[in-house]
Amino acid sequence: MRKLHGVRRRATWRQRLIDAERGLVLGFRRDGVLAGHVFVLTLAVAAGVVFELNTSRWCIIFLALGGAMAAELFGQVIAALAAAVVRDGEEESERNAQLAGAVRLCSAAIAVAACGACAALVAVFTPAVVKALGG
Repeated sequence: MRKLHGVRRRATWRQRLIDAERGLVLGFRRDGVLAGHVFVLTLAVAAGVVFELNTSRWCIIFLALGGAMAAELFGQVIAALAAAVVRDGEEESERNAQLAGAVRLCSAAIAVAACGACAALVAVFTPAVVKALGG
């Protein structure tokens, strides 16, 4: 590792991993919704093990829930940026209205991603549950 003026420099790939880890921790601290996504993912993994899902169904589960979690994190980014731009005590301006609209659009995107993940889970587990019930 090289030192530049007393600051230890890391390899770029390693710094990105550290930033990603710190970002996840920040995301969990800011909003409890991510913990809900992890809980659903844990339930889906447990159910997938019980129903002995094939590889393609596992891929669908992880892509759907990973997409929902990524959308949630992007939503937190947009909300944090909007909060940083809006100044306290500032009158309702066109810029503030546009930022509020951007936050609402982001909330809608999160809802669409979450609904898509739910639909994917239903599509993955319905045949397995029907088969387990003898249907």
